[in-house]
Formats: sequence, C-alpha cells, structure tokens
Amino acid sequence: MQARDAPKITTQMPVISPVISAPVSRLIPATKPATATGGRKTPKPKGKETKKPHQPSGYEWRREGAGWDLRKVVWIESATGGKQRKRPYLGHLSKTAFGELKRQNKGASLERAIAEWIAAHDKP
Repeated sequence: MQARDAPKITTQMPVISPVISAPVSRLIPATKPATATGGRKTPKPKGKETKKPHQPSGYEWRREGAGWDLRKVVWIESATGGKQRKRPYLGHLSKTAFGELKRQNKGASLERAIAEWIAAHDKP
C-alpha cells in the first residue's frame, strides 16, 4: 500500500543528461567558454620593487606612503610574567630623502649614514 493511497505510477520519466562537448582526441583540449574579458588574463599586482633601507637590529622599517616609517622593537615584561612587543614610532624617511642618502653614500657608508639618521631620530 502506498502512502495516502495515491495511485501507482507505472511509467518512468526518461533521464535527460546535459550535452557536453568532448574533444575528438585526448590530445586536443576542449574549448573553453568565452569569458567577460574576452579571454584576457587579469594582470598581477605590481611588486614593491624599491629596496628598504638597511635595518639594524632592534629597529624595523615599515612601508608607509612614498617612504618608510622607522619603528623601534621593544619588549616589555607584563604583570603576568610574559613579554609583550611594542613598536613605538620614531620617524619617517621619505623616498626622496632615502634616494639622496643613496646618491651621497655608497656601500658601507650608506649603512653608517642610515645609522646616523636613526640615532638622530631615536630620542631616549
């Protein structure tokens, strides 16, 4: 007996499968449907090609606008016995100022010039 005494259906509905265009050979790739961009690939984002200034230990440079922010890495003991990292802001080195430092100083003297710039901006 069927649920709710419905009449028994004896005919079956045919199963319709979607038509998929398969390549004639496995060596020939199947055609892909057209995209909204006409098949053009989206360009990848541009990388940051400019080099950061020399980073002495205890400091870090962070990209900000057209230059870098200098931050000092400080570890502070918390009341629970753990350590917490703080990074206070020390100054901003603009792209043009860094280019001028690079133009005036080459190699190891550039590292010394950046160290002097950091010492001038790091006030205890």
